Amino acid sequence: MGSMALIRQTIADVRWYQSNKNKKNFNLVSEKPVMDQALTNLINPNQHYLFATDNLNDQLRAGHLLNELQLSGALLGNGREYARISELKKLQHPVIIPLNYPKAPNVSDSANENALSLAKMRHWERAPGNAASLSAAGIPFALTLHDIDAKQFIPRLRQAISHGLAKDTALAALTTEAAKIAGISDIAGQLKPGMMADFIVVKGDIFTNGQIHQVWLQGNQHELIPSVITNKTGITNLCFLTGKLCFSVWKPINSVAKSARHSHSTIPTLKRRSHQGLLRSHSKLLVAINSVSVPH
Repeated sequence: MGSMALIRQTIADVRWYQSNKNKKNFNLVSEKPVMDQALTNLINPNQHYLFATDNLNDQLRAGHLLNELQLSGALLGNGREYARISELKKLQHPVIIPLNYPKAPNVSDSANENALSLAKMRHWERAPGNAASLSAAGIPFALTLHDIDAKQFIPRLRQAISHGLAKDTALAALTTEAAKIAGISDIAGQLKPGMMADFIVVKGDIFTNGQIHQVWLQGNQHELIPSVITNKTGITNLCFLTGKLCFSVWKPINSVAKSARHSHSTIPTLKRRSHQGLLRSHSKLLVAINSVSVPH
């Protein structure tokens, strides 16, 4: 039995059992089948599924199977979604895409040139624009470290930006969209009171040449490069991305961290104000990238 047929049959069996187990005289003769919690959860209406596939054909099959069985879920991508973007859009499932770009083709001599296929050249050229293709098609997606070395993530994210992915869309794919797909948008994905205090502090623009100075996980500071973001008045100014959204925190950043830890690791209340000049007057900026956005 193929894997898709096995999944289909398993779901059908569980649904049949659940709909018949309480009927009168059900299973009087034969031994009552065992139903553990794992099987029961398969048809839980709040259950979300993540399909991991190795190629586009299986990815599309998985999407059709989710629709056939009326299940909600997401598809773990393979980096080639650009090739069948219209078919993927019709499935109406979010995609979690890895930044698994291929290496540049070896064309150091004529033998290697002749052995290089058009398909490999095409994928090398188009892979960095995969996220931009999904965005242009209106397909919700998140970005993941899956299938790549962690050290490659930021450089490849910047490649995606240089190949057409908007910064705002990239930020959403790392925060709000990722939280929605993971089913935890009520506790993560945004910087606001009551949410998990997970973010990074960056000097410069993370999507171009910015440098990560601090990582905050559930209100706990992990300092990569020693830095303090305060001024003489005790007011900490934090700007997001291009300065469109700025906050004034009326206490030093270390006090904010202390408040966050004492409030079950949630974001403390911030006073919002619009001030474009803050971006120019402070070199150390905070970018709201949530740590839960990159499932492994």
